[in-house]
Amino acid sequence: MIISLCSASILFVLLGGTDIYSNVARQLNEFVADSDLPNYTDVNTTNPHENGWCKDAVCRNNPICTPCNQRYLFILAPGRTGSTTLLEMFNRLPGLRLSGENYNELNGISNLFHNLFDHKENFQYDVSIAEGPFEHNAIPNGSLSCAAQHFVNTLNPPYMDITTEHSNYHQEQELQMILGMKTVRLSRGEGHAFSPTGAVKFLEDNFPCSRFIIAKRSNHQAHAESMHTNLHLGIKKQMELSNVIDLAKSLTSFYDELQTRLGPDKARTVDLDEWMTDVDVLNDAVSWLGFTNCRFDGILHENHDGYLQDHHAIHFGEDCKAPV
Repeated sequence: MIISLCSASILFVLLGGTDIYSNVARQLNEFVADSDLPNYTDVNTTNPHENGWCKDAVCRNNPICTPCNQRYLFILAPGRTGSTTLLEMFNRLPGLRLSGENYNELNGISNLFHNLFDHKENFQYDVSIAEGPFEHNAIPNGSLSCAAQHFVNTLNPPYMDITTEHSNYHQEQELQMILGMKTVRLSRGEGHAFSPTGAVKFLEDNFPCSRFIIAKRSNHQAHAESMHTNLHLGIKKQMELSNVIDLAKSLTSFYDELQTRLGPDKARTVDLDEWMTDVDVLNDAVSWLGFTNCRFDGILHENHDGYLQDHHAIHFGEDCKAPV
């Protein structure tokens, strides 16, 4: 089989015939079908979660990437708006695994993609370079989504004892999980720093089956005072409080625009000044996400008095079920 594939490839190069190319493709498909490898899938837009988590997602499936298979939740927020508390509370829900801060790797992944596709003479989706120093086969539209997803997934894998000691743990079980992260750095970054429009495009293109919790604080004075006192950024210490208030307002505008552009089906904004005294604000968000019989009976207080942790117990019901 391998010899015949090589021979067909040589003939294709010498003769340049599309019939020979089709023959090579047919033989390759037969080779894959006869092996233990999974069969190639067709190019399609099938959404496996169209009745649930991401009903309106644009799914660009192709033989090397099916980006809607994995569900994601992102907690997006400016600093000092309760995002770490949200991370700790939501991570206690079943079927959900979110990672914490990672120095703005989403922006880093975006810059990596821009590094390729800003050079349109050599890199465009669905366009091959037949020869020369940039020679490569056509990259199917959307296939780099899986590279972005794999990077995010790798930042927060299952517990090591699950993957090393339980031989019956399979990728299919991972696909049932909702993965993701929280970040307070989305509005910052080097290179192609995100605008609200750019951030939404990047997230929808590369994590199409996603939902978003957006954190904010409507009390700009209190938000600014917390940033001025607690953020480990020297420039904040040197700024007048009035300027930090302006910064807080600017950050709020960035995340408000994210909410507007993502829309109410994909994103839900939670205001720290509301949920810090009313847990039902978060319980409403949990219900919106599709969890059933899940209601927090209290609120954690991570990063209180600066960056102290809260270890007291909260509960959300014995019959709590993850979204299907």
